[in-house]
Amino acid sequence: MRKVKMLTTGPNGQYKKGQVVEVDAARAQALIDGKHAEEVSP
Repeated sequence: MRKVKMLTTGPNGQYKKGQVVEVDAARAQALIDGKHAEEVSP
């Protein structure tokens, strides 16, 4: 699991901007690659 901070509401609008969420590694990478999130330091 990885923690990411949302920069947008996400590709489907299910998150809040600025929200910190814990998602699996593949989902985290997809959100980061899509410029929807940034990784939070552990």
